[in-house]
Amino acid sequence: MSKAMKNITQPYPTAFQVRIVKERKERSRLFSFSHWGGKGKALKAAQSWRDQLYVLLDVKPNRKACVPKNNLSTGVQGISKRIYTDKRRVIERQYLVYSVNWNDVTGKKRNKTFQVGNIEDYEDQIEILAFETAKKFRKEYEKHWDNNTLGKFDTTKYIGWKDNFAQ
Repeated sequence: MSKAMKNITQPYPTAFQVRIVKERKERSRLFSFSHWGGKGKALKAAQSWRDQLYVLLDVKPNRKACVPKNNLSTGVQGISKRIYTDKRRVIERQYLVYSVNWNDVTGKKRNKTFQVGNIEDYEDQIEILAFETAKKFRKEYEKHWDNNTLGKFDTTKYIGWKDNFAQ
């Protein structure tokens, strides 16, 4: 997601919506393409209203810290630790994975997983490597997001991550 679209969604094919929540109170406004004279003008109006609201409410549009909620939380925003059940096999197997959430250059939600292994017999070093690689992936994504260079974010170097990032 680019900075230009932060807090802006398109809930309908003909309008943008700005939503900002501060202290559990939501401020929201819809910007119709027909009312604003086209999609581009509606987006500019939405961005302008959002930026004015940031100033008025003293909202910092930066990422906030993530507080772990349970023993599968990692404490790192955008990275979760979960158990994946593979139901395609005759005998179901469960795997521990670290999952990184991110948005591509078009704003589409993506997910990159780093599979540690079968929960019954994985090695601690592989879990540490998976978590460190997930953090590296997320940090690189955030760097590109902050610099508006998501088009240069190369996810292919994380293919074969166990071999590429082993110390």
